[in-house]
Amino acid sequence: MKSFLFLILAITPILSCHSQTSEEYFNRAKEKDSLHEYHQSIRLYDKAIAMNPKFDLAYLGRGNVKLALQDYKGAISDYSKALEINPNLDKAYDNRGMAKSNLKDIKGAMEDYNLGLSINPMDPYLYLNRGNVKADLNDYDGANADYDAAMRINPNISKIYLVKGFMKFKQNDYQGALKEYNKSIEINPHDSNAFYERARAKKHLQDYAGAIEDYSKAIGINPNMEDAYVHRGELKKIVKDYQGAILDYNKAIEINPKDTPVYINRGTAKYVLQDYKGSIIDLDKAIEINPNNAIAYYDRGLAKAPLGSYQNALADFDKAIGIDSTYPAFYYSRGLVKCLMGQKNGGCNDLNKSLRLGNNEAPDAIKKYCN
Repeated sequence: MKSFLFLILAITPILSCHSQTSEEYFNRAKEKDSLHEYHQSIRLYDKAIAMNPKFDLAYLGRGNVKLALQDYKGAISDYSKALEINPNLDKAYDNRGMAKSNLKDIKGAMEDYNLGLSINPMDPYLYLNRGNVKADLNDYDGANADYDAAMRINPNISKIYLVKGFMKFKQNDYQGALKEYNKSIEINPHDSNAFYERARAKKHLQDYAGAIEDYSKAIGINPNMEDAYVHRGELKKIVKDYQGAILDYNKAIEINPKDTPVYINRGTAKYVLQDYKGSIIDLDKAIEINPNNAIAYYDRGLAKAPLGSYQNALADFDKAIGIDSTYPAFYYSRGLVKCLMGQKNGGCNDLNKSLRLGNNEAPDAIKKYCN
């Protein structure tokens, strides 16, 4: 019995040495944050808070993780608790404002940014984020004033120039946007979003080669950026590199196999290359995902016609028109197929309908088949 009691007494101090404080759990949670191991991080913040329910920074940290995980309501709850404990925690106001903004609570977001700035008027990110809300409200002068205030405090924040560029892009000032994106990339050449946005501006300026190059740089930084593959594919179609476009759409589908427009785009590229059966397979998939997409039925009808499957093509054109009766190309293509099938009256009615809706190709077809 004595030896057993001695064993317990000997072990107990050793075990107690391994107990952790709330600060230690907090520091471990921050380490997991930096590794983007968010679920483990939350569990560690939970333990820190359980040991110290008044630990304001632990609530702030857990809120930040929830914000990253797009749990905006959970993040707001944690930020609010942090502010209840410490009303002078300006970062909690800033981040709660971002969470509210993502939930479209614009008024609440503005209030938080204003409260944060009343505590710390030298925080450039509070001005930056408040400017973003103003830009979303199309208050471009107010947004610019906030961006300029952020730049006066710290002119080396690349995000400021990125959002200024995006705001100019929204105003169709593509050259102005380009200058802002250039500055953002000069400060941070590892931001895939900056290259992506600059590519969009270059596309509008018809610098297709430059846009393709920027999309490629964005992909080099972030190989899982689906939109960059999609838009680069669209540009390759414009420059008639259809095989290259298909390769980009392949990658986009690999990342997101439920994106209807990508199947449509790949199907149209295959159509141009006269791979009509491959085009139909892609458009079948697009329709499977979204059976109410009129363009998918229309494009599938176009792919069926060269294979001599006129009746099936007509069925697809009928379906497209049933979904959207305002699109002139639908009537034009259905009219042509009807004329090819010897259905002159129906075909000419469709061609005339297409003309009334503004199809510039209709007059030549009417002259050929209807006079």
